[in-house]
Amino acid sequence: MYKKIVLAIPQLTGGGAERVASVWANELYNRGYDTTILLLLRSKDEYYTDKNIKVFSVAEDKATYMKLSYIQRFIKIRKFLLYIQPDYIISFLPSMQVWMMMASKGLNVKRIETIRNNPWRISVTNPVDRFLWQQCYHSSYKIILQSLDQRPFFSKKDQKKCVVIPNPISELYIENYKEETSENPIEFIAAGRIDPQKNYKMMIKAFADVCLENKNLRLRIFGTGSESYISEIKEYISKLHMQNNIFLMGRTPHLEKEYKKSDIFLLTSDYEGLPNVLMEAMASQLVCISTDCMTGPKDLINNGENGFLVPVGDDAKLAEVIRHVLMMTKEERAKMAKAARNKVLSYCSKENSIDSLCKLLV
Repeated sequence: MYKKIVLAIPQLTGGGAERVASVWANELYNRGYDTTILLLLRSKDEYYTDKNIKVFSVAEDKATYMKLSYIQRFIKIRKFLLYIQPDYIISFLPSMQVWMMMASKGLNVKRIETIRNNPWRISVTNPVDRFLWQQCYHSSYKIILQSLDQRPFFSKKDQKKCVVIPNPISELYIENYKEETSENPIEFIAAGRIDPQKNYKMMIKAFADVCLENKNLRLRIFGTGSESYISEIKEYISKLHMQNNIFLMGRTPHLEKEYKKSDIFLLTSDYEGLPNVLMEAMASQLVCISTDCMTGPKDLINNGENGFLVPVGDDAKLAEVIRHVLMMTKEERAKMAKAARNKVLSYCSKENSIDSLCKLLV
């Protein structure tokens, strides 16, 4: 008899963790598991889930959620878990992991915690919150990592519970990809949250330096973030006189279409988990350049073979690599882009990801 599974995550829109939660939910349901999603609140543009998957939320929107006291939130979550009586809870992101640990006390349920970012850089700074978050892992059944580099973060005891399951690549990027390599690669693309973690200033500085010799290059950056930080990035673009070359595009529901219009993908993060946007760009058959940050990119890119890795924060090296790519022949770029796609299709296949996950649900 298939088990009851609850996938718990604060929201179902926004970033890579939310997309992975939706993919896993759909695939678990397709394989016969009794699958439910638990959210703290509903939001617009949620990732797709099968209509037969039950979705429960503590509140219908952020305003309603914020009006609830901690005790009221706890009671709602506890009642939900008592009603569902799940066999497993798969928790995403620190806040939800703490809620699940506390609300499932005394229940016969196995908690599986997931790491969705570089664990050394998780933004849990309050000592009490950080202590509670660490207890989630100490008391868990299993810990899902995105990369082997994440294992040393945990104690030797907790490392025995760690399992590496790469993020599954979406079917969108398997079915939609750039089939023809451009003669003249002028279209650059970046995607991800507009946030200091992504170090867009490094990207913009390097790109601006290259544009001094190649004024027809274009860089489109897709993503959203805080208004204050977006304004800061806009000012930096203006300071470097790049308004006609670098464009902040906002969020798009069809990033796969934008990749097909592009030639070269850039990622300049200071840290990551296993970056979905890099996986998607590689699957879209683009030449990809990424910082060699902890953790994730080197799990995907073999430097010089299926993409390029540059040191974190080194805009001069990034500019050098961009110039090198622009000097590559069409055939060389096509070979590298194809190798990138093949890597992701094998390493990050949905089948491999869900097969590995199901092995934990015994």
